[in-house]
Amino acid sequence: MRSFGELFSQLEVDMSIPWMKFYPADYLADTGHLNHEEHGVYLLAMLHYWRTRKPLPSNCLANDEQLMMICRCRDAEKFQKLWETVSKFFELTPEGWYHKRIAEDLQLVESKSEKMRANGKIGGSRKKKKAIVKQLVSKLTSDI
Repeated sequence: MRSFGELFSQLEVDMSIPWMKFYPADYLADTGHLNHEEHGVYLLAMLHYWRTRKPLPSNCLANDEQLMMICRCRDAEKFQKLWETVSKFFELTPEGWYHKRIAEDLQLVESKSEKMRANGKIGGSRKKKKAIVKQLVSKLTSDI
C-alpha cells in the first residue's frame, strides 16, 4: 500500500472556494446515530467533496485506498465497516459517490461566483474607459 503522502499528492484539489455552508441542525438531525469514527469519516468525505468539487472516487470497492486516504483511515477492514454506514449519505453514480446537498451548494456558489466575475469585468472595463476618456480630455485641453 502506498503512503498517505504519495496518495495525497495525487489528489486534484481546487481551493478557489475557501468556505462551505454547514447546516449544524440538519447535520445533527441526520447523523444522531453515528459514532465518533463515523462522524469523522463523513465529515472528511464531505470536506473532500467540497474541495475537489466532484463526487468521491468509486473506482474500486469500498476499501479503495484513495477513499480510505481521504477519510484518514489506515485499516481496510475497519474502513469497510465505517463506509457501510457513511455511504448511505451518498449516492453511487458512474461519476463516483454523489452528495446531493453539497452538489447543490456548489452549483449555487459557482453560479454566484460567475455572476460576480462577470460584473467585475464589466465594472473594470467601465473604469478603464473612464480613465482613457479622462486622459484624452486632459490631453485635448492641455493642447489648446
